[in-house]
Amino acid sequence: MSPTPPPASPRRKLLVALYVGYLVLVGGYLTYGTFTQTGLGGWVLAQELEWFGSASQKLTVLLPLAVAMVLPLLLLAPFLPKGERAQLAGPLLPRPPARPISWPQLLLLGLVPPLVALPTYYYLQRQAERDESRPVVALDLVARPDTPVPADTKYARLQAVLQADYQYVLQETSYSQVRKTDRYVPLTGPDWQPGQPVRFFLDTSTDAYFDEANQRSIVFDQATPFSVTFSGQLHPNALPTVVRRAFGQYRVTAAEPHYVLENLYMPNGQPPRAASQQYWIIPVLGLGLGAAILVGGGIGLLIRRRRGLA
Repeated sequence: MSPTPPPASPRRKLLVALYVGYLVLVGGYLTYGTFTQTGLGGWVLAQELEWFGSASQKLTVLLPLAVAMVLPLLLLAPFLPKGERAQLAGPLLPRPPARPISWPQLLLLGLVPPLVALPTYYYLQRQAERDESRPVVALDLVARPDTPVPADTKYARLQAVLQADYQYVLQETSYSQVRKTDRYVPLTGPDWQPGQPVRFFLDTSTDAYFDEANQRSIVFDQATPFSVTFSGQLHPNALPTVVRRAFGQYRVTAAEPHYVLENLYMPNGQPPRAASQQYWIIPVLGLGLGAAILVGGGIGLLIRRRRGLA
Protein backbone atom coordinates (compact mmCIF):
# COMPACT_ATOMS: atom_id res chain seq x y z
CA MET A 1 0.00 0.00 0.00
CA SER A 2 1.21 3.50 -0.81
CA PRO A 3 1.84 5.78 2.16
CA THR A 4 -0.93 8.19 3.01
CA PRO A 5 0.12 11.75 2.11
CA PRO A 6 0.25 14.22 4.98
CA PRO A 7 -2.80 16.46 5.32
CA ALA A 8 -2.63 19.85 3.65
CA SER A 9 -1.61 22.75 5.86
CA PRO A 10 -4.22 25.41 6.78
CA ARG A 11 -2.27 27.91 4.70
CA ARG A 12 -2.49 25.64 1.67
CA LYS A 13 -6.24 25.21 2.12
CA LEU A 14 -6.69 28.98 2.25
CA LEU A 15 -4.56 29.47 -0.86
CA VAL A 16 -6.51 26.77 -2.69
CA ALA A 17 -9.78 28.57 -1.91
CA LEU A 18 -8.35 31.91 -3.04
CA TYR A 19 -6.94 30.37 -6.21
CA VAL A 20 -10.23 28.72 -7.19
CA GLY A 21 -12.13 31.94 -6.55
CA TYR A 22 -9.59 33.86 -8.60
CA LEU A 23 -9.97 31.46 -11.56
CA VAL A 24 -13.77 31.76 -11.44
CA LEU A 25 -13.57 35.56 -11.51
CA VAL A 26 -10.94 35.69 -14.26
CA GLY A 27 -12.75 33.09 -16.37
CA GLY A 28 -16.02 34.99 -16.04
CA TYR A 29 -14.36 38.29 -16.91
CA LEU A 30 -12.65 36.83 -19.99
CA THR A 31 -15.83 35.12 -21.17
CA TYR A 32 -17.84 38.33 -20.77
CA GLY A 33 -15.17 40.39 -22.55
CA THR A 34 -15.01 37.90 -25.41
CA PHE A 35 -18.75 37.92 -26.07
CA THR A 36 -19.06 41.70 -25.71
CA GLN A 37 -15.70 42.18 -27.49
CA THR A 38 -14.55 44.67 -24.87
CA GLY A 39 -11.90 44.75 -22.15
CA LEU A 40 -9.06 42.22 -22.20
CA GLY A 41 -11.12 39.72 -24.21
CA GLY A 42 -11.86 42.39 -26.81
CA TRP A 43 -8.18 43.34 -27.02
CA VAL A 44 -7.10 39.73 -27.57
CA LEU A 45 -9.84 39.31 -30.19
CA ALA A 46 -8.68 42.46 -31.98
CA GLN A 47 -5.06 41.23 -31.97
CA GLU A 48 -6.10 37.90 -33.50
CA LEU A 49 -8.00 39.68 -36.27
CA GLU A 50 -5.06 42.00 -36.92
CA TRP A 51 -2.47 39.22 -37.03
CA PHE A 52 -4.40 36.35 -38.61
CA GLY A 53 -7.43 37.94 -40.28
CA SER A 54 -9.80 35.86 -38.13
CA ALA A 55 -10.33 35.11 -34.45
CA SER A 56 -11.50 32.20 -32.31
CA GLN A 57 -13.70 32.83 -29.28
CA LYS A 58 -12.38 29.69 -27.57
CA LEU A 59 -8.76 30.77 -28.09
CA THR A 60 -9.60 34.28 -26.91
CA VAL A 61 -10.79 32.87 -23.57
CA LEU A 62 -8.40 29.95 -23.09
CA LEU A 63 -5.12 31.66 -23.99
CA PRO A 64 -5.34 34.48 -21.39
CA LEU A 65 -6.86 32.02 -18.90
CA ALA A 66 -3.84 29.72 -19.25
CA VAL A 67 -1.53 32.66 -18.51
CA ALA A 68 -3.74 33.70 -15.60
CA MET A 69 -3.53 30.16 -14.16
CA VAL A 70 0.27 30.06 -14.13
CA LEU A 71 1.08 33.53 -12.76
CA PRO A 72 -0.55 33.08 -9.33
CA LEU A 73 1.23 29.74 -8.85
CA LEU A 74 4.56 31.47 -9.25
CA LEU A 75 3.52 34.29 -6.92
CA LEU A 76 2.08 31.98 -4.25
CA ALA A 77 5.02 29.57 -4.14
CA PRO A 78 7.04 31.60 -1.57
CA PHE A 79 4.10 31.50 0.87
CA LEU A 80 3.80 27.69 0.93
CA PRO A 81 5.81 25.40 3.20
CA LYS A 82 8.89 24.03 1.45
CA GLY A 83 7.47 20.50 1.44
CA GLU A 84 4.43 21.64 -0.55
CA ARG A 85 6.07 23.86 -3.14
CA ALA A 86 6.87 20.95 -5.42
CA GLN A 87 3.16 20.13 -5.57
CA LEU A 88 2.42 23.37 -7.42
CA ALA A 89 2.80 21.49 -10.69
CA GLY A 90 -0.49 19.85 -9.66
CA PRO A 91 -1.44 22.81 -9.71
CA LEU A 92 -2.85 24.20 -6.47
CA LEU A 93 -5.74 21.78 -6.52
CA PRO A 94 -7.08 20.03 -3.41
CA ARG A 95 -6.24 16.39 -2.89
CA PRO A 96 -9.07 13.88 -3.44
CA PRO A 97 -10.82 12.90 -0.21
CA ALA A 98 -9.65 9.72 1.46
CA ARG A 99 -13.25 8.62 2.14
CA PRO A 100 -16.35 8.67 -0.09
CA ILE A 101 -18.94 11.29 0.67
CA SER A 102 -21.67 10.49 3.17
CA TRP A 103 -25.44 10.74 2.71
CA PRO A 104 -25.66 14.19 4.38
CA GLN A 105 -22.83 15.45 2.18
CA LEU A 106 -24.56 14.08 -0.93
CA LEU A 107 -27.81 15.78 0.08
CA LEU A 108 -25.96 19.06 0.54
CA LEU A 109 -24.32 18.76 -2.89
CA GLY A 110 -27.67 17.99 -4.50
CA LEU A 111 -29.25 21.08 -2.96
CA VAL A 112 -26.56 23.47 -4.20
CA PRO A 113 -27.73 23.75 -7.87
CA PRO A 114 -31.40 24.51 -7.01
CA LEU A 115 -30.39 26.92 -4.26
CA VAL A 116 -28.23 28.81 -6.76
CA ALA A 117 -30.64 28.58 -9.70
CA LEU A 118 -33.85 29.69 -7.97
CA PRO A 119 -32.58 33.05 -6.59
CA THR A 120 -30.81 33.68 -9.92
CA TYR A 121 -34.04 33.04 -11.82
CA TYR A 122 -36.00 35.29 -9.46
CA TYR A 123 -33.50 38.14 -9.83
CA LEU A 124 -33.24 37.92 -13.63
CA GLN A 125 -37.02 37.57 -14.00
CA ARG A 126 -37.69 40.65 -11.88
CA GLN A 127 -35.00 42.57 -13.75
CA ALA A 128 -36.49 41.62 -17.13
CA GLU A 129 -39.99 42.57 -16.02
CA ARG A 130 -38.69 45.92 -14.78
CA ASP A 131 -36.91 46.53 -18.09
CA GLU A 132 -40.05 45.70 -20.07
CA SER A 133 -41.96 48.39 -18.19
CA ARG A 134 -39.40 51.08 -18.98
CA PRO A 135 -40.37 53.81 -21.44
CA VAL A 136 -38.78 54.03 -24.89
CA VAL A 137 -36.97 57.38 -24.90
CA ALA A 138 -37.14 59.43 -28.11
CA LEU A 139 -33.84 61.05 -29.15
CA ASP A 140 -33.60 63.35 -32.18
CA LEU A 141 -30.04 63.99 -33.33
CA VAL A 142 -31.23 65.64 -36.53
CA ALA A 143 -32.89 68.51 -34.70
CA ARG A 144 -30.47 68.53 -31.76
CA PRO A 145 -27.15 66.67 -32.24
CA ASP A 146 -26.12 67.23 -28.60
CA THR A 147 -29.38 65.94 -27.14
CA PRO A 148 -28.66 64.44 -23.69
CA VAL A 149 -29.46 60.85 -22.79
CA PRO A 150 -31.58 60.67 -19.62
CA ALA A 151 -30.11 58.68 -16.79
CA ASP A 152 -31.10 55.00 -16.58
CA THR A 153 -32.23 54.92 -20.23
CA LYS A 154 -32.35 51.38 -21.59
CA TYR A 155 -34.50 51.57 -24.72
CA ALA A 156 -34.52 54.40 -27.23
CA ARG A 157 -36.01 55.45 -30.54
CA LEU A 158 -33.23 57.36 -32.24
CA GLN A 159 -33.59 59.68 -35.22
CA ALA A 160 -30.22 60.50 -36.74
CA VAL A 161 -28.09 60.61 -39.88
CA LEU A 162 -26.58 57.25 -40.76
CA GLN A 163 -23.00 57.74 -41.97
CA ALA A 164 -23.15 54.90 -44.49
CA ASP A 165 -19.63 55.59 -45.79
CA TYR A 166 -18.20 54.60 -42.37
CA GLN A 167 -19.25 51.14 -41.30
CA TYR A 168 -17.61 47.99 -40.02
CA VAL A 169 -19.01 44.49 -40.41
CA LEU A 170 -18.18 41.62 -38.04
CA GLN A 171 -19.23 38.11 -39.02
CA GLU A 172 -19.35 35.10 -36.70
CA THR A 173 -18.88 31.86 -38.60
CA SER A 174 -19.15 28.18 -37.74
CA TYR A 175 -17.97 25.49 -40.16
CA SER A 176 -17.65 28.12 -42.90
CA GLN A 177 -21.28 29.18 -42.41
CA VAL A 178 -22.12 32.72 -41.28
CA ARG A 179 -24.07 32.47 -38.02
CA LYS A 180 -24.24 36.12 -37.04
CA THR A 181 -23.52 39.48 -38.63
CA ASP A 182 -23.01 42.73 -36.71
CA ARG A 183 -22.87 45.93 -38.75
CA TYR A 184 -21.63 48.98 -36.84
CA VAL A 185 -22.43 52.40 -38.33
CA PRO A 186 -22.02 55.90 -36.81
CA LEU A 187 -25.24 57.78 -36.06
CA THR A 188 -24.72 61.54 -36.01
CA GLY A 189 -26.30 64.90 -36.57
CA PRO A 190 -26.55 66.40 -40.07
CA ASP A 191 -23.43 68.57 -39.73
CA TRP A 192 -21.02 65.91 -38.46
CA GLN A 193 -17.50 65.84 -39.94
CA PRO A 194 -14.76 63.18 -39.62
CA GLY A 195 -12.62 63.88 -36.59
CA GLN A 196 -15.55 64.96 -34.44
CA PRO A 197 -16.43 62.52 -31.62
CA VAL A 198 -19.39 60.23 -32.30
CA ARG A 199 -21.83 59.63 -29.44
CA PHE A 200 -24.01 56.94 -31.03
CA PHE A 201 -23.30 53.85 -33.10
CA LEU A 202 -25.81 51.47 -34.63
CA ASP A 203 -25.41 47.72 -34.20
CA THR A 204 -27.66 45.90 -36.65
CA SER A 205 -27.73 42.60 -38.51
CA THR A 206 -29.50 44.04 -41.56
CA ASP A 207 -27.90 45.49 -44.69
CA ALA A 208 -30.71 47.87 -45.67
CA TYR A 209 -33.03 50.43 -44.11
CA PHE A 210 -36.75 50.57 -44.82
CA ASP A 211 -38.00 54.15 -44.98
CA GLU A 212 -41.56 53.90 -43.68
CA ALA A 213 -42.44 57.49 -44.60
CA ASN A 214 -41.53 57.06 -48.27
CA GLN A 215 -42.08 53.28 -48.44
CA ARG A 216 -38.65 52.51 -49.88
CA SER A 217 -35.55 50.52 -48.93
CA ILE A 218 -32.08 52.07 -48.78
CA VAL A 219 -29.01 49.82 -48.75
CA PHE A 220 -26.26 50.60 -46.29
CA ASP A 221 -23.43 50.04 -48.79
CA GLN A 222 -23.31 53.54 -50.23
CA ALA A 223 -21.29 56.71 -49.74
CA THR A 224 -24.19 59.10 -49.13
CA PRO A 225 -25.42 59.72 -45.56
CA PHE A 226 -29.19 59.57 -45.07
CA SER A 227 -31.67 60.11 -42.25
CA VAL A 228 -32.89 57.08 -40.36
CA THR A 229 -34.98 56.16 -37.34
CA PHE A 230 -34.00 53.07 -35.37
CA SER A 231 -35.32 51.61 -32.15
CA GLY A 232 -33.40 49.37 -29.81
CA GLN A 233 -31.46 48.96 -26.60
CA LEU A 234 -28.75 51.42 -25.62
CA HIS A 235 -25.45 49.98 -24.35
CA PRO A 236 -23.12 52.57 -22.78
CA ASN A 237 -19.47 52.43 -23.90
CA ALA A 238 -20.00 49.07 -25.62
CA LEU A 239 -18.22 49.63 -28.95
CA PRO A 240 -16.01 46.56 -29.54
CA THR A 241 -12.27 47.15 -29.43
CA VAL A 242 -11.72 45.88 -32.97
CA VAL A 243 -14.45 48.20 -34.30
CA ARG A 244 -13.02 51.18 -32.43
CA ARG A 245 -9.61 50.49 -33.99
CA ALA A 246 -11.04 50.18 -37.49
CA PHE A 247 -13.02 53.42 -37.15
CA GLY A 248 -9.93 55.20 -35.86
CA GLN A 249 -8.23 54.67 -39.23
CA TYR A 250 -10.94 56.84 -40.83
CA ARG A 251 -10.95 59.55 -38.13
CA VAL A 252 -14.14 58.22 -36.58
CA THR A 253 -13.60 58.45 -32.85
CA ALA A 254 -16.00 57.36 -30.13
CA ALA A 255 -16.98 60.01 -27.60
CA GLU A 256 -16.79 59.36 -23.88
CA PRO A 257 -19.35 58.31 -23.01
CA HIS A 258 -20.76 56.82 -26.18
CA TYR A 259 -23.71 54.51 -26.80
CA VAL A 260 -24.25 51.50 -29.04
CA LEU A 261 -27.87 51.15 -30.17
CA GLU A 262 -28.63 47.46 -30.61
CA ASN A 263 -31.35 47.40 -33.25
CA LEU A 264 -34.41 45.54 -31.91
CA TYR A 265 -37.88 44.98 -33.24
CA MET A 266 -40.33 46.78 -30.96
CA PRO A 267 -43.96 45.95 -31.71
CA ASN A 268 -46.21 48.98 -31.14
CA GLY A 269 -43.17 50.93 -30.00
CA GLN A 270 -42.86 48.87 -26.80
CA PRO A 271 -39.79 46.99 -25.49
CA PRO A 272 -39.61 43.31 -26.49
CA ARG A 273 -41.24 40.95 -24.00
CA ALA A 274 -39.29 37.85 -24.93
CA ALA A 275 -36.60 38.44 -22.29
CA SER A 276 -38.78 37.57 -19.29
CA GLN A 277 -40.01 34.40 -21.00
CA GLN A 278 -36.62 32.75 -21.50
CA TYR A 279 -35.35 32.43 -17.94
CA TRP A 280 -37.52 29.43 -17.03
CA ILE A 281 -34.67 27.24 -18.24
CA ILE A 282 -32.54 28.32 -15.24
CA PRO A 283 -34.61 26.62 -12.48
CA VAL A 284 -35.22 23.64 -14.77
CA LEU A 285 -31.46 23.15 -15.19
CA GLY A 286 -30.84 23.73 -11.48
CA LEU A 287 -33.45 21.21 -10.39
CA GLY A 288 -32.35 18.73 -13.06
CA LEU A 289 -28.70 18.95 -12.07
CA GLY A 290 -29.56 18.62 -8.37
CA ALA A 291 -31.71 15.55 -9.08
CA ALA A 292 -28.94 14.01 -11.19
CA ILE A 293 -26.44 14.49 -8.37
CA LEU A 294 -28.77 12.92 -5.81
CA VAL A 295 -29.78 9.98 -8.01
CA GLY A 296 -26.30 9.26 -9.35
CA GLY A 297 -24.60 9.72 -6.00
CA GLY A 298 -27.27 7.72 -4.20
CA ILE A 299 -26.88 4.79 -6.58
CA GLY A 300 -23.11 4.93 -6.12
CA LEU A 301 -23.41 4.90 -2.32
CA LEU A 302 -25.90 2.01 -2.41
CA ILE A 303 -23.55 -0.02 -4.60
CA ARG A 304 -20.65 0.66 -2.22
CA ARG A 305 -22.82 -0.39 0.74
CA ARG A 306 -23.83 -3.64 -0.93
CA ARG A 307 -20.19 -4.38 -1.62
CA GLY A 308 -19.30 -3.60 1.96
CA LEU A 309 -17.19 -0.59 1.01
CA ALA A 310 -19.23 1.98 2.86
